[in-house]
Amino acid sequence: MTYLQRLATRADLLQHAIAQAPELGFRTIATTIFASNERSLRLFRAHGFQEWGHLPSVADLDGRHEDVVFVGLPLARY
Repeated sequence: MTYLQRLATRADLLQHAIAQAPELGFRTIATTIFASNERSLRLFRAHGFQEWGHLPSVADLDGRHEDVVFVGLPLARY
């Protein structure tokens, strides 16, 4: 699978999750992403997610501290 195919697959999976969430009773989708994971942040932002919080140095990965970004997407109102 090529790099572009992998990117399309990730975008397709995220779009599918967004489409299915209201049918499953969800009103909001929220997740955390390492701030250094720029690709994931771009993907989620491209699908309408907004930053709801930035937690500096909360993750300790073998002595390396990482920031975590909290992102969310409110779904259609009921």
